Amino acid sequence: MKSSLRRLGNIRETDFVFRREDVQGKECINQYMLGETLGEGSYAEVKLATATLLGREQQYAVKIIDKRRIKKRRQFQRDAQGKLVVTDGMLQVLKEISIMKRLRHPNI
Repeated sequence: MKSSLRRLGNIRETDFVFRREDVQGKECINQYMLGETLGEGSYAEVKLATATLLGREQQYAVKIIDKRRIKKRRQFQRDAQGKLVVTDGMLQVLKEISIMKRLRHPNI
């Protein structure tokens, strides 16, 4: 199965995730070897990841989202007309991704 990879500046986005363990038993997702947990929340955790590209090691922070938990998460708000609007967790994640894509900072 081939991964669909798009490059948007320094952002890499893929439609396919390949999980495996390397020969030392470390968890890998696509080309990233996962390391220590940097932080975690109610539906996701952020791990330090290392990828070797063109003979150089590069470190990244990878956010791993538990889709089972996020689909159960609901948020209730009222719109401008006073109607109740329900959004699920995936909509919130997509909004976060949209915001992150627009940010330009050397540490992001």
